[in-house]
Amino acid sequence: MLAFIGILLVFAAVLGGFLLERGNPWVLMQPAERLINCGSGIGIVLVANSRAVIRKMLRGFALVFRPQSHDSRGAC
Repeated sequence: MLAFIGILLVFAAVLGGFLLERGNPWVLMQPAERLINCGSGIGIVLVANSRAVIRKMLRGFALVFRPQSHDSRGAC
């Protein structure tokens, strides 16, 4: 749930900042714009981190969207 809220916050911040600068929001929905933004984001992650860190990030990313396992000890 926290990951979902974080993703929504990122999208809201990008869209809100764009609208504050009087930008046209439909510009962000073009395929070329998405390719530029996503490609540059993924590229900088690959350049800035080692293979071990990237593997840990991918495992963590998979764990974030996996259902939580519940134990009998309760939530604390």
